[in-house]
Amino acid sequence: MRLTKISLAVLLSLSLFSCKKKTDDKSPTYVTTTKKGATTKKGDTTKKGGTTTSSGEVDKAYRKVGNNIYFGYYPQTLETDTAKISSIEELIIPFNGPADATSKGWNKQIDYASNSTREAYYYRDIDLDSDGVNDYRAIHIYKYKNFNTSQSYDATSLWYHDKETFSEGNTYYFKYEEIKWEILEEKDGKAYLYSSLALDAYFYEKSSDEKTDKYSHGGANGYANNYGLSSIRKWLNEDFYNLAFSEKNKAIVNEETVKNGLSSTLDTSNDYTCNDTNDNVYLLSEKELTTYYPTAEGRTCNSSILSDYSKIQDADYYKVLLRSPDKAYAYNVKYIENEYHPGNIVEGYTNYALYAIRPVIVITL
Repeated sequence: MRLTKISLAVLLSLSLFSCKKKTDDKSPTYVTTTKKGATTKKGDTTKKGGTTTSSGEVDKAYRKVGNNIYFGYYPQTLETDTAKISSIEELIIPFNGPADATSKGWNKQIDYASNSTREAYYYRDIDLDSDGVNDYRAIHIYKYKNFNTSQSYDATSLWYHDKETFSEGNTYYFKYEEIKWEILEEKDGKAYLYSSLALDAYFYEKSSDEKTDKYSHGGANGYANNYGLSSIRKWLNEDFYNLAFSEKNKAIVNEETVKNGLSSTLDTSNDYTCNDTNDNVYLLSEKELTTYYPTAEGRTCNSSILSDYSKIQDADYYKVLLRSPDKAYAYNVKYIENEYHPGNIVEGYTNYALYAIRPVIVITL
């Protein structure tokens, strides 16, 4: 599916939201920044998005292929090769319950359920070839996730999208792979990038259903749909940012002034907009989405938009999260709906825990 993009006043053709896998029609361009005048060997790539200089130094880099840029690494594809899985499991101590998880190298994934005794996922990273770079992330499902942050654990009321592939009590391994980004726009030596896949799942804010008053969160008092104080903003700029990008990658990721006022929405009035923020990673606003992709058809996605890793996190492709607040309720935010009215922008609870997350970054070219 092809769609139309607006870059400033110019309409360009772009297939950002295409749910079909795009075929790249150009050879990769490897771009590096070297130190002290070192010469690069073009096309000689290493892990974590680097290229090798003549002095042997690995420097920051991205790959540009057609209308895409490959930059940073994130766990994405499920490993299914039994021999590879066996070699991984020889290096780690299997998960054997919550009691001794930490001592065995397993970390507890954030537990957002209102039932404080509930356990959920555990994870660990694996450097398979001992080169200092993680090759796999292991996820052990102790209990399935809840569908919102205020739900107590109840096996009869869980919402899980791929029980046939991922089951409780099992461990799964995901390859760290280059992140593929769609180029939204190139301007002033920068590229505005939007992840081609939903890379993870998360909630907008950990708040109760229908919370209408201001409360203390994110370092200040504000409504649940205040992006500046939101849990998703913190997660993007800390957890995601530090996992996806090496220090050399970070050198070309720009801190951007992200517009969160009324002009970032399609509303004539909205009591829940907030101050602008300075971020390395963010989500599209309602206004940005409709500027780049003006038709509902162009914004429509299906399950192919999900990485395997986002699937185990139970990402819901029906709901691709935006950063804009609803104008009617303090507990609602905007998202792209792909079930009943595909491609439309609708409202949902801030504490829905399974929103599909497609980050935006800006890099220096």
